[in-house]
Amino acid sequence: MFPKPSGKMSTVPSPAYLYLSSLNLPPPSSPLLNTAGFFDVPSTPLTKKAVALMENLLPTWGLNHCYRTFCYALAITSAARWDRSPQAEKFGWDREAIFLACFLHDIGWDEKEAEGEDGKRSRLSFEIFGGIKAREALLKWGANRSLADEVCEAIVRHTEREHSGGIRLLQACVNLGAGQDIVGWAVPSLMNF
Repeated sequence: MFPKPSGKMSTVPSPAYLYLSSLNLPPPSSPLLNTAGFFDVPSTPLTKKAVALMENLLPTWGLNHCYRTFCYALAITSAARWDRSPQAEKFGWDREAIFLACFLHDIGWDEKEAEGEDGKRSRLSFEIFGGIKAREALLKWGANRSLADEVCEAIVRHTEREHSGGIRLLQACVNLGAGQDIVGWAVPSLMNF
């Protein structure tokens, strides 16, 4: 379960892609990535609602990008050992939260949703608009506010390569996963897995 608001999470040094490079990690091992279930989508009421929503909003290529963002985020967190104790607890690693943030990160692309009641498109960037829409959807579906807020911030900041200070793990997952899928800059050796 995602940490409650009282649970303090450590941050990943920023920029996360440079921090990863400084670790000199080998690419994730094929046996680990080929483990049955490694890339499986968590089966929870929230993830099922997120999949149903995004399947209706995005074209197939956009939906596939969201799935790949999740897969790259899992591979990267595994390579950096952020998914294992004590790192997992320190960073607040949560598979469901990572999936929701990665899968909903491009919810702001939807043209119909971006139009207001007056028929005009929102002036918000797709990152900010998407973060707000994802937060609203998660709260409507019964997610706790801490999770909804964290997903919102991860989506709002997912296209930033430079952050002041550090970023929380969920933000790093979306940022690195999407960056890896689009241009392969997060962990260049992952382009061959």
